[in-house]
Amino acid sequence: MELAKNRAFSEPALRGLLGELIILKDAIAPRFGNAAAVNGWGGPHGAPQDFLVAGIAIEVKTCAPTATTVTISSLEQLDTNTSILLATVLLTPSGQNQEGAFTPADLVEMVRSQVGENNPVRAEFDLRLAEAGYEDLLEYNTKWYQDDGKRYYRVTGDFPRLTTTTVPAGIPAATYDVALSSCAPYEVLESEPWT
Repeated sequence: MELAKNRAFSEPALRGLLGELIILKDAIAPRFGNAAAVNGWGGPHGAPQDFLVAGIAIEVKTCAPTATTVTISSLEQLDTNTSILLATVLLTPSGQNQEGAFTPADLVEMVRSQVGENNPVRAEFDLRLAEAGYEDLLEYNTKWYQDDGKRYYRVTGDFPRLTTTTVPAGIPAATYDVALSSCAPYEVLESEPWT
């Protein structure tokens, strides 16, 4: 994740981190437990997918509610020997007084509260936050957002994607967009099995 010279995240990088934290807090931790969610968070380590938990790779994309596509940043991102879930978080800029609004600092504190204090999971969470480049800066108390919903897509079969085995020889890397409308047939509910 790219940091500006003042050590704060750029807006796209911040939105990406917030999406990962929302999925960790709302979907992965309740399903697999706090320890598995935090230890499976590979985004700060530059892993191809943001999470690997219980044999499921989870790639998180944060987008505006009006988005029609998501950007896949590599041929490896939707290519793995394990089950893959593509999770989208609809994140909207918000006003301070809107119901459900939160700042980046609020969200980090919510996750910290969820994992508890003075335990190995909290220590690991704070370490991974630092590895991602996050610091408790004052400006993270002044930007307000709302989570306008999450969607999950099982990446299987003919799911629209490019991988190292499906592109012609001689193309070692690619970034591409996937139409969310093309993902619709693969959608699963948060409560359904992800594999």
